[in-house]
Amino acid sequence: MNPLLTVVITSYNHASYITNALESVLNQSYQPIEIIVIDDGSTDHSVSLIKKYESRFKIIFQENKGVVHARNLGLKMAQGKYIAFVDSDDVLALDRFEKQVALLEKQDKLALVYSNAAIIDENNKILGYFHDVYKTYQKNPDIMLFGKYCFIPMITVTLRKSVFDQLGPFDGYGPLCDYLKWIEIAYFHPIYGTDEVLGFWRRHQKSTSLNYDPRQVYEQMRNNLTNLCNKHPDFKNKLGKVFSNKMSHTYFMETFYLGVEGKIKEAKESARKALKLNFYFLNLGQYLFLLIPLPQLIQKIYQKIKEKKLPW
Repeated sequence: MNPLLTVVITSYNHASYITNALESVLNQSYQPIEIIVIDDGSTDHSVSLIKKYESRFKIIFQENKGVVHARNLGLKMAQGKYIAFVDSDDVLALDRFEKQVALLEKQDKLALVYSNAAIIDENNKILGYFHDVYKTYQKNPDIMLFGKYCFIPMITVTLRKSVFDQLGPFDGYGPLCDYLKWIEIAYFHPIYGTDEVLGFWRRHQKSTSLNYDPRQVYEQMRNNLTNLCNKHPDFKNKLGKVFSNKMSHTYFMETFYLGVEGKIKEAKESARKALKLNFYFLNLGQYLFLLIPLPQLIQKIYQKIKEKKLPW
């Protein structure tokens, strides 16, 4: 008999997409699945749509407390050997869990498996693929995750629930909580990713990830990554210069967004911090660029750069 898999679906104001997400979990080729839906204070008609499934899911309706609290509540309720987290605007490939649980069962040292994801719009049109932009790394994934970017899309992750018993639940700033946990897991355990598309990550104007203040994200990233290294001092020793280079990069990106807003004085300060942490030619170039006494020109150039967005 297959082991139980728990799927925690977090919902917040995604009435246009929630039914697709729920059906993609219900119609999985893998069984048995325990489904827990946490609605985090939706104010649209998501609740009425979720209630249609009351006989098939465990459903919790709560005041808005954020994605970290919602995921951890679902985690606390989960009974499965394996666990996956699904946001209510995303969609799963129907054979995802069948393939991923088989891999975890076959390789009992693996703590977490993930895959590539397609990026889709409001009408399910594919805009691109996650790993085309965020290349995945199998060697030293903990260092590569920390030093580069998050190449593990949440919509494709299946992992052992026992990992959370060892390392604790999600923590940190909302949009970073999964990224932080993947780094921590990869430090302690083997993980594995494939390029097969097993999830569909939706991008739309109401996407939570598009509505965070970038400067706050980078400030919180520095705080959260520093806290992670304080929690595991040996990991910081393993990182070496990767730690300061990552901190420098967050200041570099913060400088960019401050420049877009025309906050040139603050941008100069962030650029100075980036350069101090890592004397890199891009950091030096950005700092020297900000010394030009034409703030309106600087802002226009940054805005032009920002318009060169990713395919999605």
